[in-house]
Parts: sequence; structure tokens; C-alpha cells
Amino acid sequence: MKKTAAVIVAILLVGAAACAVLISTTDSRMEELAASDPLDISVLQDGTYLGSSRVWPISVEVQVTVEGGRMTAIELLQHRHGQGDAAESIPATVLEAQSLEVDAVSGATYSSTVILAAIQDALTDAAR
Repeated sequence: MKKTAAVIVAILLVGAAACAVLISTTDSRMEELAASDPLDISVLQDGTYLGSSRVWPISVEVQVTVEGGRMTAIELLQHRHGQGDAAESIPATVLEAQSLEVDAVSGATYSSTVILAAIQDALTDAAR
């Protein structure tokens, strides 16, 4: 019985350590995404561009259309997330502001940040 308890405790400790590493890695990645340099949208080439970003457990793919130095459409092609439904309003906010410098949605901060990173990824292609 003591051996079984020791095995269970060991499994729980390994699981807790893995969760701590995962959370730390996710937090670090979110900080990197939030610190990205802004792009000057007015100089981007016309076209439709795909972008993506992933930070566990969130995965986002977007399609951004640029015409005349403005974003004219942002389509959220995929948004796999935990509780980040509210962040799906971010593309409309970015379009209205014509900027990636928008506030994250309260309660969906991680999803908001990953969606913004995917939009930036698409716009980076437009800047080339």
C-alpha cells in the first residue's frame, strides 16, 4: 500500500512540475508576442495575406486583405482556444482602428494576444 501511495505521489509531482513548466513557457511566449514591433500599415502592398500564431492551448489562423494602404478585411479562419470566444471581436477592432495597438478583451487576454500576433504575421508578409 505504501509503495502504491509513493508512486501516486511521484506521478502527481511530475505532473505538477510539467504544468508549471508549461505555464511558465506560455507566459514567456505571450510576453514576446505582446512586445512585437508595430508595422506601418500605410506602406503595405495590396493583397490578401495569411497569418498564424500558436501558443498552447491557442491556435489562430487569419486572412488579412490590404488595399490602398489600409486593412479592408480580416477573416478569422481558425481559432482553437479554451475560453477565448470573446477575443473573436479583435479583428473588427483592429479594422476599425487600422492598428494592432488595441486593447485585449478582458477574460480572453491570451486569445486576444495570439489573434493580434496572427494578424501581425500576415501583415509582415505584406511588408516584404
